Amino acid sequence: MVAIIFLCTSCEKEKINIDENLEAFEKLDGTYKIVSAFGDKPYDVNLDGSTDINLMNEIPNLANSSIDIVVKKNLKTFRLLWAEQYILFKGDIPTPQYSYIMQGEIDRFEIDQNFERIHVQKSIDTDSRFNPPNLIDISAKDKISIELLKTIATSKGEQLIKINATYEKAGSQGVYN
Repeated sequence: MVAIIFLCTSCEKEKINIDENLEAFEKLDGTYKIVSAFGDKPYDVNLDGSTDINLMNEIPNLANSSIDIVVKKNLKTFRLLWAEQYILFKGDIPTPQYSYIMQGEIDRFEIDQNFERIHVQKSIDTDSRFNPPNLIDISAKDKISIELLKTIATSKGEQLIKINATYEKAGSQGVYN
């Protein structure tokens, strides 16, 4: 009799653990497309001679940036795809050329108690250009706001830019399992 009660109690605890990600799945699982990105001050990233605080106007391909959140019963992953800047050539040329490639890493994450922020568990061996955002706010329905720091070449040389970007949900990843 004691063994049966113990087994049933164990089953209940296991069931709770299996379903703990269901709320996260229902609220977060999916792909989010960028709708805005602003720097902490105006920058000339595209080297056209004019500065803009709106980085969507300055960073080629940034309109293709996205966040993918996958939530399963035993796993939660976060991936920010960002237009990473690569120099095509260096030298004494006054306007070097850059390539922008959509890149990002997949990291696990946790959600705070109030279900307002995501905390990404950064991999130790992550290249610094793929550092996760400093802040990931999920308090608005179907929107994610992030704050990240990026070192980006501008007309004034490399600068550390504080970026605030907003993403809106574009679709769901799939089935909760």
